[in-house]
Amino acid sequence: MKRITLLLTLCLLAFAAMAQPGEKQKKSHTKGNLPTVISSENGESFYVEINDRMQNMRPQSYVMVSDFGPYSEREVTILMKQPKGLTLLATIRKGQEYVLFLDQHDNTYRLLTKEEREHYRHDHQHHASTPSHNPVHGAVHPEHNSHAQHVHPVPTPEPIAILPTTNEVKEMVDRLKRCSFDDDRLNLARGFAKRHMESGQIGQLARTFSFDDNRLVFLKMAYANCIDKENYFRLTDHLTFSDNRNALLKYISQ
Repeated sequence: MKRITLLLTLCLLAFAAMAQPGEKQKKSHTKGNLPTVISSENGESFYVEINDRMQNMRPQSYVMVSDFGPYSEREVTILMKQPKGLTLLATIRKGQEYVLFLDQHDNTYRLLTKEEREHYRHDHQHHASTPSHNPVHGAVHPEHNSHAQHVHPVPTPEPIAILPTTNEVKEMVDRLKRCSFDDDRLNLARGFAKRHMESGQIGQLARTFSFDDNRLVFLKMAYANCIDKENYFRLTDHLTFSDNRNALLKYISQ
């Protein structure tokens, strides 16, 4: 009888030991399935790209990223719709929620987790609310001077077009060349066309297309953000058929 009781006790202990790791694995698996989300704080629309693969086919202010594969971290490229031509490179972790926001202190877009964003906001509010210990001598407060003039806010200057560097253009060309089909190449180039570029840079990207019709589609897409539109007619040299050359000239003359 004692042997039977001892045997049953050992079996129960072994079963409990086997069950515990399973629970841990279940919890870990559940945590790993949390969605990875990037959202803009003020509603700006953007594309998210990982290794030449677009995560959203149209610009959105809320994008769920799923192309992690076996990795816990991935480098992403964020292509902004507004302001046009702005590209942000960042590394994100699986299962995190990220906030894309414009830092008013240096007019730069940043990507932080929700928790990091709260800490960042708190730190900057603390610095902004700290009174200065070196007041400007001779400053006059309006409430103390009935003749004080109202100061009009200085208008925000138009954003300066940031052109891609030679290395960035080379990287875009290499990425387009690695696409197996023109349809994939066109989807990738759709994001590149949102950047401000010179006509010569656009021509380098156009040469990567295999078919003349797709080359024409890309040239039309990129025209809006070209900074030297007066030279755009020269890009007809990259088109093979006269119908497509005439179509591009008609498009840019409208």
